[in-house]
Amino acid sequence: MFMVENGGLNSDADYPYMAKDGVCDKSKVEKAYSINGYAHIEPNNENLIKAVMSRFPVAAYIRVTQSQLMQYNGEILLTKGWGRGAYLSHVVVLVGYDTENGVD
Repeated sequence: MFMVENGGLNSDADYPYMAKDGVCDKSKVEKAYSINGYAHIEPNNENLIKAVMSRFPVAAYIRVTQSQLMQYNGEILLTKGWGRGAYLSHVVVLVGYDTENGVD
């Protein structure tokens, strides 16, 4: 996993998302978070995921279309039915858990 091989995660300020294809820049040596290992946890177990996230970041696959991801601006991403073109396309790091307007 890249985060372990990289010795941790850079901050968004130090290594912002560029929205283009390419290779990760491993010359960014200043890490905001250190990560030295990982474990697989049971999928679809919301209570377990919340418990783990209270102490550690959680990497998760997300299933989005290209247009959904391009339009994402930080809100809770809700979709109904994935339809054509949607596939497990990205891994994101979950660093917190909250409820917004009654939505977890």
